[in-house]
Amino acid sequence: MLRRIVRCIALAWLAIVGRAFVGGWAGEAKQLSRVPRAGVEETYAEGLGCLKSGTDFKRGVRCLQEAAEAGFAVADTDLGTLFAEGQFGVQQDYTMANYHLERGAEGGDSRAHFHLGVFKLRGKNGFPMDKKAAARHFRIAGEAGCQPALRNLSRMFATGDGIPQDSRMAVQCLVRAAEKSDTMQETTRTSDTHVKHLSDIRGLL
Repeated sequence: MLRRIVRCIALAWLAIVGRAFVGGWAGEAKQLSRVPRAGVEETYAEGLGCLKSGTDFKRGVRCLQEAAEAGFAVADTDLGTLFAEGQFGVQQDYTMANYHLERGAEGGDSRAHFHLGVFKLRGKNGFPMDKKAAARHFRIAGEAGCQPALRNLSRMFATGDGIPQDSRMAVQCLVRAAEKSDTMQETTRTSDTHVKHLSDIRGLL
């Protein structure tokens, strides 16, 4: 009797989940279906290959867009830099640059936080100057090991540029940047399978 009850509950649960998938997750499934079976990272890598070689800019950008639509944050970051700079056949569009960089940041890509920090610090590329927000983005990127972000944050603390001056924090940021340098060099030597980002090819903005 107990087994029958458990079975009925399980079947009812599966029926509910099945309806939820059809009704609530169909859009997500459709979005992911745009990415080739090789996987999101492979699609992303193919896009970078097209851009790096210069063989097919349209295909390269399309691959990045597919990867971004599938939730690959680094692809959003790279699209953001492309729109900001207007390169690789992409028309310069600061609104789209901000959109993709914000998505990249929300997805946890420290490079997106770094780029947003630079743009907001300088009031560059159509981004309104907001040094407090810049410091926040640099802090997040720095916590993820981004050396340029830590150095920028150190300078902001040292000079009181948009944030309260704090010599102790300025020194701490520089020390952390040096420590991250050693860690990142070791990671680079031991990680041969890491997929290169667009910024690895073009350099940071």
